[in-house]
Amino acid sequence: MRFFVLLGLLGIGMAAGSGQTGPWGQLPTTYELMINGESFLLEVNQLVRLQSQLRPGTVYEVALRVSPIQYLRLNQIRLMYDLRCKVEDDRQPQRRTVRLVHPHGCHLLITELGEPLAGDDRETALRILTEATVQSYRQRGIPEEKMEVSRLETTQLPSAEARGVRIRYQDAKGIEHQGLIYLLVGKTFTCSFIVEYLQTDEDRVLPIAKRILDSIQPLPSTAKATDSGEKPPK
Repeated sequence: MRFFVLLGLLGIGMAAGSGQTGPWGQLPTTYELMINGESFLLEVNQLVRLQSQLRPGTVYEVALRVSPIQYLRLNQIRLMYDLRCKVEDDRQPQRRTVRLVHPHGCHLLITELGEPLAGDDRETALRILTEATVQSYRQRGIPEEKMEVSRLETTQLPSAEARGVRIRYQDAKGIEHQGLIYLLVGKTFTCSFIVEYLQTDEDRVLPIAKRILDSIQPLPSTAKATDSGEKPPK
């Protein structure tokens, strides 16, 4: 009797107790695998044959690899991101913020903002986010006349409504930049999503940003509690 198991390890690279990961360096190479009550040690990126000690004649053919797509769990939400990203996580109990730096040239900032906001409050929150971002650009030396702010169409993502604003600006060298600011509201959460990139990188960056946006969802335990009428865990 034979079994073939291909396991993609999701999220194993997050170093416990550390606020920062990546660029990805030395990952663990040996893992413990449980199959039908038996424990086996095996090395990553190898196809191995494991003889069952509990079931004579049973052979497990197993391959273990690190998935190129990783899950990142915050306090209220989880998202998927590229293994190549550098991740900085402040791990705060409130308004937790994570920064992702992708090698294709984009910087993403995601912050949990608490419970779901009502319609009018969503507009207020988006305006506050936009004003804060514009102010940060001013502090970088970008004059007001070099910035162009425009509203994006409100869209429905798989797990949240997204309202957004685009900011275009030129730096002191005349290089064009873009910033996209989104307010996401799901069944159990509100969060902000800001991505910045060079205008020349837009074709590469937008698909990356969309994949991450689409992946944002409530933590599975929180979503389950909400669907069943229970209060989400604190």
